[in-house]
Amino acid sequence: SRWKPIVKILKELKTSGRILDIGCAFGYFLKRAAPLFQELHGLDISGFAIEKAKRELPKAELRVLDIDVAELPYPDQYFDVITAFDVLEHTGSIPRSLDKIIKKLKRGGYLIFSMPVSDTWAGRIFRFFDKDVSHINVPAKSELIKFAEQSGLEIIKQSGFIGAGYFRIYGIPHNYEFFLRKR
Repeated sequence: SRWKPIVKILKELKTSGRILDIGCAFGYFLKRAAPLFQELHGLDISGFAIEKAKRELPKAELRVLDIDVAELPYPDQYFDVITAFDVLEHTGSIPRSLDKIIKKLKRGGYLIFSMPVSDTWAGRIFRFFDKDVSHINVPAKSELIKFAEQSGLEIIKQSGFIGAGYFRIYGIPHNYEFFLRKR
């Protein structure tokens, strides 16, 4: 499934503790990652998605929240892992969203996010087919790397892929996935 490679890396990194999935939708990723963590947290802009996720994950702390306008309702340095898959391109400012997220990550914690990029060969091709009007912010890959490094994050792994339904086809860099560690 689409989450298998990510869960595999989380296992290799020996992650545990608290995880927050921003843009958790119906909770499918959290459900796959659940065995590795003691506490599951999820946020999504959709109340419908959160209600469905609560049925999937009754023990998780799930809330409706728009990361673009609201602060994250957690103490600073609270999470061991924070994920945001296909979320940041929906926000007005990627650096501002990343700052909010990074504050909530423990030192040595991991941030994993993916989003479309505009400057790879696949990004240039697929940009013409992207009819999602909520994709208000599709940066260049080099900008994302610069944001990450300026935020004091170390890039552990990065890879390009294209999402095909429930699968990720690696090697076609329409979307980029970053595994980052907070120094």
